[in-house]
Amino acid sequence: MTEPEVLLRAENVSKWFGATHALRAVSTEVRAGEIHALVGANGSGKSTLVKALCGAITPDEGSITRPGVAALGAVHQNLGLFDEATVRENVCGVLEHRVLSTARENAVVTAILDRLGVSIAPDTPVGALPIDQQAFVAVARALARMGDAPAAVLVVDEVTSVLRGTAARRFADVLVRLRSRGIGILLVSHDIDEVLELADRVTVIVDGAVRTVRAARDLDRRALIETMTGSEVAQPTVRAAVPERRAGEPVLRIAGLGGDFVHGFDLDVHAGEIVGIVGVPGSGYADLPALIAGATGGHRSGRVVLAGRPVTSPSGFAEAGGRMIPADRNRTALVGSGSVLENFMLGHRGGPGRWAIRPDRERTLVDRALAAFGVKCEGPDAGITSLSGGNQQKLILARCLQAAPRVLVVHEATQGVDIKARAELLRHLHFAAAERALAVVYVCGDLTETWDNVHRVVAVRRGTKVADVATATASKDALHQLLY
Repeated sequence: MTEPEVLLRAENVSKWFGATHALRAVSTEVRAGEIHALVGANGSGKSTLVKALCGAITPDEGSITRPGVAALGAVHQNLGLFDEATVRENVCGVLEHRVLSTARENAVVTAILDRLGVSIAPDTPVGALPIDQQAFVAVARALARMGDAPAAVLVVDEVTSVLRGTAARRFADVLVRLRSRGIGILLVSHDIDEVLELADRVTVIVDGAVRTVRAARDLDRRALIETMTGSEVAQPTVRAAVPERRAGEPVLRIAGLGGDFVHGFDLDVHAGEIVGIVGVPGSGYADLPALIAGATGGHRSGRVVLAGRPVTSPSGFAEAGGRMIPADRNRTALVGSGSVLENFMLGHRGGPGRWAIRPDRERTLVDRALAAFGVKCEGPDAGITSLSGGNQQKLILARCLQAAPRVLVVHEATQGVDIKARAELLRHLHFAAAERALAVVYVCGDLTETWDNVHRVVAVRRGTKVADVATATASKDALHQLLY
């Protein structure tokens, strides 16, 4: 029997980012009419490989070819759509030499959506559509870009992580429909059940290198997770260990907390305790920091009580003694046009209950913080963008701790920082918990990092808490199966 044509091939692809060897002689391929899954733990190199395959970055060694002269389209997790534009404008905006009437564009969009088995009015603003229909529009746009090429590859990068229930099932049906038309699909996903259900073959990447390429029918959940993590998985039923009871009332109590992608989340955190929350992309774990801090955008239900005060808004969270370090520091924690001093003093100047101190006192305060936290810069007047990512993060942590909070929610604290800065950040968190009785909620996608630095680990899968274990008495490996 003749094997299907190879449409996309990576051969011995390597990539360095400074001293980091992100990809190590990676070889894999996507064939016509197959769904080929690319899986690996966080930080394994999947994203770098996808960028290389899509032409966003150039490999330092090796080659990426399309032997079948295949057209390539991609749909990423954020979908990349323009909410204010219509479905027609989003889809047809990628057409080359676009000189079409509105009626003709509507016909093009309708024809593509019909092939997907989806019915969406072309004039509908994308922002008015539910998330699953937005995902279909993103696929339609990718197909429009590929045109009528006889051979095509569609890269689907973590798209299903934003879908739930029926929406995820409908999207899976679309992928199966495309496969039946001979399109090769590279499916990047953390959802092991989805991979085993949909994929024909699976490439597992670990620490930037291909661990194996196997037929999906030869794998089960246990075998795939063990291949990804490099360790044996505990028995399917993992009984969560009971955390050590701590004296007194919890400083943070969370009951039935819910949002768009998380529901029924309960958690108590005591003074001086560091509790980690882990999950994979799309599990809902990354939504918890904003929900805990009282974010009002989107759906929010349940109850958060900090030091006896209900938290219903970000300002209420801060007034009750809460602080948060967000994952995207550049967009939500720093003012890029400001100085080191101005960024350190954010939230401390003026207003009821805020600080109002002399400029010389501010400079003294900032100088002391820079020295205490080892922030390397040219001084308080230096532009914040002149600092490295690690030094920016240390400044944000110093700012939060200066407010003497009762609770600190930290989201991806060491993301984008070097090894030395990571160690320094964690040391300051440990000290604050031990010496200041600070309650820390440590939200991170890296299980190993989390496990090594917290008292308890809470695992979230598909929007639900599935484990709450004490690191002193439980097994880290046992959590792997619960996360995927």
